[in-house]
Amino acid sequence: MTTYRTKTGKLMTEADLDALAADVLAADYDPNVALPKVGRPRMGSEPADVAHVRLEPELRAALEERVARGDGESLSDVIRIALRAYLFAA
Repeated sequence: MTTYRTKTGKLMTEADLDALAADVLAADYDPNVALPKVGRPRMGSEPADVAHVRLEPELRAALEERVARGDGESLSDVIRIALRAYLFAA
């Protein structure tokens, strides 16, 4: 049996794909209606750049502990907050 993996890691079989196709065909789909935009929202007026950074294990552990506190911020959010505080401190 052939399986496929989605971007999120979910495994799907041919039967799963056939069921999805049947759902789409059975749906009352109007091609003239605009679909909602998908993807990450912009953080500013331009698309954001990715900056790869190497972290020593202690710093990475501290970062992950900070994220795990559950303040609702992602790892990237915490890094951006720290960079802004460092770069724009008066």
